[in-house]
Amino acid sequence: MKTSRLAAAFAVATLLTGTPLARAGTDPADACKDAKAKAAGKKAAALLKAYGKDAKKEDPTKLAASISKAQSKFTKSFNKAESKGGCLTTGDAAAIEAKVDAFVEDITLQIPLGYAGERHWLCKPGMTDDQCFENGIDSTVVAPDNSTTVEVHTGSADHDFDCFYVYPTVDLTGAPGNHTDFSDTSLELDPLLGQAARLNDTCRIFAPLYRQITFTSFGDPGAAGFLDNAYRDVEAAWNHYLTEHNDGRNFVIMGHSQGTFMTTRLIQENIDSDAALRARMIAALLIGGSVTVPDGLTIGGTFANIPLCTAASEVNCAIAYRTYGETHPPVGGSNIQDPVLDTACTNPVALGGGPGMVNAYLAQQSNQPLFAGAVTDLGFGEPFIRYDDFYEVECVKDSDNRSYLEIRARPGVGDVRTDPVNYGNIVLSPAALGTHILDYHFVMGDLVDLVETKAAAMP
Repeated sequence: MKTSRLAAAFAVATLLTGTPLARAGTDPADACKDAKAKAAGKKAAALLKAYGKDAKKEDPTKLAASISKAQSKFTKSFNKAESKGGCLTTGDAAAIEAKVDAFVEDITLQIPLGYAGERHWLCKPGMTDDQCFENGIDSTVVAPDNSTTVEVHTGSADHDFDCFYVYPTVDLTGAPGNHTDFSDTSLELDPLLGQAARLNDTCRIFAPLYRQITFTSFGDPGAAGFLDNAYRDVEAAWNHYLTEHNDGRNFVIMGHSQGTFMTTRLIQENIDSDAALRARMIAALLIGGSVTVPDGLTIGGTFANIPLCTAASEVNCAIAYRTYGETHPPVGGSNIQDPVLDTACTNPVALGGGPGMVNAYLAQQSNQPLFAGAVTDLGFGEPFIRYDDFYEVECVKDSDNRSYLEIRARPGVGDVRTDPVNYGNIVLSPAALGTHILDYHFVMGDLVDLVETKAAAMP
């Protein structure tokens, strides 16, 4: 294994530097370039070995030391080569090293992250800093007369079933490719706290970090490969959960946006055709994604054996929808997910059809600066505001005959609350994703209740 890794790295170094190794002759220029190629190859081999060990042991201190050692050896070898003279190209260490690093990153992206430890989890029972418990998600409950009370959220770690959650796209400005830097997870916290953490008083939450694709990757020629890299992480996290933590427990699969793309594929490849796993899946919350069904049907299209939910007590089914404001319906085909099939829509408060009033939890601040202004901060001080029986939602058809969950402000008689959602904000554009970033928030209270109802209905 060691020899093959080194040989492969030397071959890559040859491609990166344009210099075949083991040159014949004693030309000083050839000898210098050959030495540079070997230095690059050795660094690539050392890095691949270090990342391979880290995937198994998850020791960031040792990984950093190995990277530093590889860097030091490369610099020493490179300087030695140039000091002997004969180099046709000098001062090219940074350029060659950048190519080596890019090559190693490309290889390591095809190797899933390790999930045995805590480093690549946002939430997992028993971990030291479980982000589903480390962050406050209290809410200011705003009554119809605008009076307020504070709802303190207290979760617990021990529950009868599990929730496996994959967050949406959070890297909105990075270059096309995969997001690999987890030194700051503040952007991941926005969706985690708004979409999943509130379920910590209902289920054990498993929420992995994964090397998702950046927003700028969508439409890029390399998008399919980037998505494969991201999916390998999610599948590895799922497999770790299933083998090490599930113990035959029932579970909920949850995702949003890119996270729903990942969980949808996970279900297609691992659960849809597995009767035993399907029987343990309480429900799948595949929200803000591209789940499709034949028009008027609840099964077919995305899944062969998992239908859309049609009743609160129905289990082993999927909840899927995309939201747009009543005054800002989809335009320009933004809600078309398939040339023929309908975009799935299940109303969490009226699974059998028709409208229903919801209990919304709207975030008052965001770590993502691009989302500033989408929801007005009412100044109550808590991270969330709770609006009960203010919004009505219903699955309706757009002008392209595709379904979506329409959000309507329907304050009752004497209700003086104002709608804090700014539907005209650019990030809520109906020509793009509509009220996508609020897909969970509008019905969060109802989703918690629905998950509990379905869990209780399991055989």
